[in-house]
Amino acid sequence: MRILILGAGKMGSFFTDVLSFQHETAVFDVNPHQLRFVYNTYRFTTLDEIKEFEPELVINAATVKYTLEAFRQVLPALPKDCIISDIASVKTGLKKFYEESGFRYVSTHP
Repeated sequence: MRILILGAGKMGSFFTDVLSFQHETAVFDVNPHQLRFVYNTYRFTTLDEIKEFEPELVINAATVKYTLEAFRQVLPALPKDCIISDIASVKTGLKKFYEESGFRYVSTHP
């Protein structure tokens, strides 16, 4: 499975490390300095790279206050059959966002 992870912080790096050995993974972060700490994965800083990768699943590991902004930024670059997911709380307006996004989705809290 091609998995895109949004955010290369602690959680994004963790997911990349765990998933990269059994899946094709990529990490997108607006701060290129964050990407220097992720390995065994593609490192993206542009939407064109995401489009070319054609992820099947997106895991949003951005900080809760940036979760919706991160989704809004990348949605135009995603294939319509991509599943979007997060590791944030469903109390932050995500349910409504997901329902209006037009994508299949799953929301979890670690």
